[in-house]
Amino acid sequence: MRQPTDEARAPEVPLSGHAAGASADPSRPSRFAQAANAISAFAGRMPLRSKFWLSLALVIVTVTAGTLLALRQSLQTQAQRQVEQEARTALLTFQLMTQQQKAALARKAELLATLAFLREEW
Repeated sequence: MRQPTDEARAPEVPLSGHAAGASADPSRPSRFAQAANAISAFAGRMPLRSKFWLSLALVIVTVTAGTLLALRQSLQTQAQRQVEQEARTALLTFQLMTQQQKAALARKAELLATLAFLREEW
């Protein structure tokens, strides 16, 4: 059942704003004005219930898009921190292995020197 308010039409108001330096023809409306006129004409033909549902859908889409963008940014930041932490861990592991290898080589050199000294005494 249609309500009497569903039949209400929004009056069409022509917009003729121009962006600074947008076009040389002052009688021709700007692209924004053309788009606003088209939207106004389209909305003028819609019933009130449809306008409500459309505005509700636009709000939901806007909130969802904002949430997804914020989530994307958060995940990128978290991934970057994780990569940095893993790089630091890998570097520390490499440095530790290098120190252990140097210590093992020093011990080996010491043992070889001791072995050479013992052979000379025999």
